Amino acid sequence: MADINLVPQEIKVEQQRTQVVKRTTLVALLFALIVGLVSAYLIFQSQSIKSQISKLNSSINSLRGDINGLSEIEVSARNLEMKSKTVDSVLSSRMYYSMLLEKFKEKIPPTVTIDTFGTGKDNTVNVSGAGSDYLAIAQFVNNLSEAADLFPSVSLNSVSLDSQSSQAKFFIILTVNPEVLKK
Repeated sequence: MADINLVPQEIKVEQQRTQVVKRTTLVALLFALIVGLVSAYLIFQSQSIKSQISKLNSSINSLRGDINGLSEIEVSARNLEMKSKTVDSVLSSRMYYSMLLEKFKEKIPPTVTIDTFGTGKDNTVNVSGAGSDYLAIAQFVNNLSEAADLFPSVSLNSVSLDSQSSQAKFFIILTVNPEVLKK
């Protein structure tokens, strides 16, 4: 059997053209739908990214505020550290003159009186007073010399006998070891 087609050639061409237009329209609509979906996805992603950027910017600004608040604490901490170091250096290098006076007082014989006691230049102490006689002053100088760790140098500068009171007046210069006065 032979296939006989009684449809004129023009109608066949018109039908093919209609089918091509339908298929092209379908492909175009499908392509437009895909482009629309991709565009919607990209717009959604763009909005999501903008929202994340906005949240991160506000978080950054909040953290910057926190950092600025901490800068005052840092300045206070540095000042406190400097003060602490200063106190440590003062305490480590301060002299305990009370120990000097105690040690000095221990060395005074009962027959000697001290009139003046003062510090001089280059870790020296000037002492003046009177003793019952020359032997009392010699004992006093010997007692001071025994404390060589505190008084490395004891120098009897002058001794004179007071004719009215018959006491021996003296002037002594002591060199003090400042390291012994530190604890």
